[in-house]
Amino acid sequence: MAKIEDAIEKTLGPRALWVGHVTEADATVSAFYATSAIEGSVKVKTGLLKTETFPPESRPDPGWTWFGHHLAPTPLELVAHRNATLIETLEEHGDRSDVARPVDFAADFPTPEARTRFEEAVRTEGYAIDGTSDDDADLPHRLLFSKTIPVAPPGIDEVCLRLTELAESFGGDFDGWACPVVTAG
Repeated sequence: MAKIEDAIEKTLGPRALWVGHVTEADATVSAFYATSAIEGSVKVKTGLLKTETFPPESRPDPGWTWFGHHLAPTPLELVAHRNATLIETLEEHGDRSDVARPVDFAADFPTPEARTRFEEAVRTEGYAIDGTSDDDADLPHRLLFSKTIPVAPPGIDEVCLRLTELAESFGGDFDGWACPVVTAG
């Protein structure tokens, strides 16, 4: 598949952007977004003496609807991507992500009332409240909270997705997490 996509990309040049491919049953669809309709066909060398010709199909999609439906990451994948750098840093320091440890979290809210409602919700889910602060930011009312849990994916990703959705339900923003490195069980 990579040979075909590379050949198409070379043929289309700078007027197109490869965004991915989807394989379903007996067909693979490679998606490119181009500045104009694609004319003609693309020839790809598929063997020592064999060449295949592929007629590209082109249709308008200015809102990237196809991409959003077929290739856009899920909310959990987005959270996992945001967590990846921190997980990698912990691993580089010999962390045992499967071992529970205190994990600090933060979330910011537009009003003290929204922060209080979020605080009540996370308390019922077993989080300890570590403090609050207020400043001049867009979401000036911060809540600091913690829970002793392992940080191994996908568990930490699911926790962060839950906290993201919960904070958003109160007009807030989940700001992330931090924890110490744990090298022994």
